[in-house]
Amino acid sequence: IDQRDYDGVEFSPATVYATILFAFFFTHIARFVLWVVIETASKWALIGRRQEGRYNWDQSTYVQRWEIYQMVTRLRSSFRLNMLDFLCGTPFIVDFFRLQGCKIGARCCLHPTGAAPFMSEPDLVEIGDNVAVDCASIVNHLNTRGNFELRKIKVESNTTLRANSRIQQGVHMEAGSMLLEKSLAMTGDILEADSVWVGAPAARIFAYTPADDDMSSLPSTSYLNDDEAPATVNPIDIV
Repeated sequence: IDQRDYDGVEFSPATVYATILFAFFFTHIARFVLWVVIETASKWALIGRRQEGRYNWDQSTYVQRWEIYQMVTRLRSSFRLNMLDFLCGTPFIVDFFRLQGCKIGARCCLHPTGAAPFMSEPDLVEIGDNVAVDCASIVNHLNTRGNFELRKIKVESNTTLRANSRIQQGVHMEAGSMLLEKSLAMTGDILEADSVWVGAPAARIFAYTPADDDMSSLPSTSYLNDDEAPATVNPIDIV
């Protein structure tokens, strides 16, 4: 140590700051890429491509393999942050779900304000073109007393899922349909083309044609009495 001479060694604050900033970006990008590789490889190695059907706890190893995969997905989280939160609303989250097996069309905006939860079975989801999915839930599984079932969900082109809405397994959203805030599309529901749905369970409040540019011409959403109004249960509270 006595032979080392640091008297002539100096670094400007700008150099130190730039070095730390570069190291931060490099390590963060490296960790991000490593996470994508590990999670994608684990998904295909442990689960493979999901198929519709029943996977009961006492008859199939799927649920056990899924639980192991859920442990791997914890790599997403760092304190209260989730890696996917950094991708929300960008083309990169579309690419991530495509790596997971999801079929997604062009010009789609997924989860710009986050999601709780994100798609858990993306390879059973088919999304068309020009689809907007806000902070909504797309859930393909149903787990009741050990009976675990998977079914596909199809979301056609020009559809919208508003904030805190939820669609369950087997739902088919036809082209141009919209599910409003805090609404729940139940298992097997078909949301008809060019229509708007609200409530839990969701009910159609009106239909429209793509040529309707003047929204004032659309039917009123008011109800004659309280009994006709759809329920306003928050679907996020439904497990």
